Amino acid sequence: MLRHVSGILCIDKRTYFVESIEIKSTQPFKPQTGVKINSLDVSIKFGQVSANGPIALFLVSARVRGRAYLRSKLKRRKTDQ
Repeated sequence: MLRHVSGILCIDKRTYFVESIEIKSTQPFKPQTGVKINSLDVSIKFGQVSANGPIALFLVSARVRGRAYLRSKLKRRKTDQ
């Protein structure tokens, strides 16, 4: 499965904290029997809570398109803030 996805990890050079993680499919893939993922797009964003505060998770967004058991189309979009 890893050969079908690519990712980007963004790090703030000033603070050395993770700013974001982006994961996207480069082509359709089958993670298990009966399931085919046509596209995958995951975005995770981080940021400081206050000026000198800790880093916290701010946004998780995921979009998956594909088929499960070759009978039903799979379309899911989820965003949490």
